[in-house]
Amino acid sequence: KGTVFNGNPCLLLMFFDNTASHEVARLLDNDEFRNNLLSSVSHELKTPLNCTIGLLSEAIGHPMLPPALAGEFLGPVLDSARLMSYLVNDILDFSDARQDKVKLHFVAFSVRELVEEVRSLFILTSEVKRVPLSIEISHDVPSMVFAERTRLAQVLVNLLSNAFKFTSEGQVKLSVSVDESSMLRFAVQDTGVGMTQEERDNLVKILSDEDGNHAVSRVRRSKGVCLGLTISQCLTQLIGGSTMDVVSLKGFGSMFAFGLPLQIVDDPTVMQIENSTERQVQVMLPPNVPMDVEEAKVPDGFSVKEVNIREIVVPADVSDMNSSCSCRRCLVVDDNAFNIVTLKTKLVRRGFHVVTAMNGKEALSTIENVVKNPANRCSGAQCRSISAVFMDVDMPILNGLDATRAIKELISKGELPHIPVVGCSAFDSQEDIRQGIDVGMCDYIPKPVHDATLDHVLRRLIP
Repeated sequence: KGTVFNGNPCLLLMFFDNTASHEVARLLDNDEFRNNLLSSVSHELKTPLNCTIGLLSEAIGHPMLPPALAGEFLGPVLDSARLMSYLVNDILDFSDARQDKVKLHFVAFSVRELVEEVRSLFILTSEVKRVPLSIEISHDVPSMVFAERTRLAQVLVNLLSNAFKFTSEGQVKLSVSVDESSMLRFAVQDTGVGMTQEERDNLVKILSDEDGNHAVSRVRRSKGVCLGLTISQCLTQLIGGSTMDVVSLKGFGSMFAFGLPLQIVDDPTVMQIENSTERQVQVMLPPNVPMDVEEAKVPDGFSVKEVNIREIVVPADVSDMNSSCSCRRCLVVDDNAFNIVTLKTKLVRRGFHVVTAMNGKEALSTIENVVKNPANRCSGAQCRSISAVFMDVDMPILNGLDATRAIKELISKGELPHIPVVGCSAFDSQEDIRQGIDVGMCDYIPKPVHDATLDHVLRRLIP
């Protein structure tokens, strides 16, 4: 039937404005826009994930929680959240690698502890699939090594995830050894479906493709199956490792292996090295540990363009008053409620009273109110009422840097006691840390906040 209007037949024409959709399509074709969008979305995902991981960790360790409940229910949920965190990091790294922005952080660590940490993430998967995960660490693997711990763990998680995905019977095995060329060799072997020679060759082409755009298109055609392997290959090479070896036989399983330069650590207080894909290296030392810059060992393949010794020193006016103030009150400043709850829970468990603020302006008002209230003062001659301020950086109304600058100005005028401010942000590059220290922060904690890092800061600032 035709269209009728006021009793008369008519032709109905409909016009659509596709300008907006064409603009979106144009933007999505732009690599820079697509990478920035991917990075922003991933960062937004990390905030609730970090809160989930932090609160679950606190809950599992709570004395009132029955161990059976923690082991049977909360433990698997925590492992699932940690695996999700690795996946989000994969997405971030996939974006950053194409822009040469991957941040690396070389530290001293225990290989066995790292392997156990990774193994624990797959306990539930192993039990449900009835595919055991075996670990084999050679006797000649040193107790402590110097490498990029976080990225190494990420690579191992990706390889194990891939192995379990394609294995329905038999076993998955993670082995660590020292090969004849003194490389620390990691291998993940499974008894899964395996690959034909053609499939293996195609995978090797993806992993060895130096053109990121070609690799991306091939990953798309394989429906994302190779994404984790592609990122793993990229990260392995970025941290100084060898090209990924792939051995596979259809119907019998596969093995993925790579090597890392072996750098044995005799002293666990060894320096840390931060760098970017531009190979700019900063040497980071623990407080009060002297070191000759020329003795710094840089991983193979990294040339030193710039070397900075960074020691975050607690200001004298903070360390001198530690013994005269017994207040255990902290101010947590963050515009995200999840982050506030997570850090507040950690501090309360350590015996602190916590007050909160959602931006820098609220923080200044809260500090003033707390300090002026006589009920908040202890008997110490140099009581400061607030033991420490944990300050987020990126906040609306008044950001953390400007708020810290304002606090330090009030302290210099004698209008506030000497309250230490600790930066606490997901933005933790050398430049971010430098900006925080420059405005008066006495330390800088990256998010997610780990217990060991928090305890270290609290020991230095608070008696």
